Amino acid sequence: MPSTGFTFKQFHIEQGSCAMKVGTDSVLLGAWSALPETGRILDIGCGTGILSLMAAQRTGCIITAVEIEADAAAQARLNVSASKWSSRIDVVCADIRTFTAAEPFQTIVCNPPYFQNSLAAPLAARAGARQGVNLSFDELLQAAARLLSQDGEMFVVLPCDALQPFFKSAAMNGLHQHNLCYVSTAPGKQPKRVLLSLQRHCTPSAPTTLVMGSPTQLALTSAFYLTGR
Repeated sequence: MPSTGFTFKQFHIEQGSCAMKVGTDSVLLGAWSALPETGRILDIGCGTGILSLMAAQRTGCIITAVEIEADAAAQARLNVSASKWSSRIDVVCADIRTFTAAEPFQTIVCNPPYFQNSLAAPLAARAGARQGVNLSFDELLQAAARLLSQDGEMFVVLPCDALQPFFKSAAMNGLHQHNLCYVSTAPGKQPKRVLLSLQRHCTPSAPTTLVMGSPTQLALTSAFYLTGR
């Protein structure tokens, strides 16, 4: 049987047991997020474990990866155990709504289940991963606000049309825009994705734009992809 995996420069992702496969959204988020050199990072809805592995490659942080789907959590554990950073990543199969930690996290990363208003996917696991069936924006941001340190930062990737509902839920939980980067597939083309960071107390930075295939995008992801993309 051929491998369903995806090989990066410093790690390999197997994803046959995961509803959501490796995609550009996660790679962009993992490369764009302004991570600390040391500290504690929480990866909410880790799926294959890609964001945790990217964070481990970039930093010396201790990372907790939480995933509610048992098959995906098992896959993430295998991917982590096959990497050089297994001692710094702990994969936990748990519901983030009830997950607790001994101390807050300095950084949270999440590629959230954002297609909340679209038709249900045919497979239940894919529906949960893609459409927020199991986790709404309100529930995600309540958990993030509870688990994030007072001076911490949360990084997410969203479709542009989900941005305002996400902002509303974030504000209700005391989290506000810090950095925002629109992602476009070509110069002058309307962006469909946005990279966003949230903090409790911050002044919003001016939005930026990242064009796929541009030198800026290629440089951003060059530490991960085997070839320029």
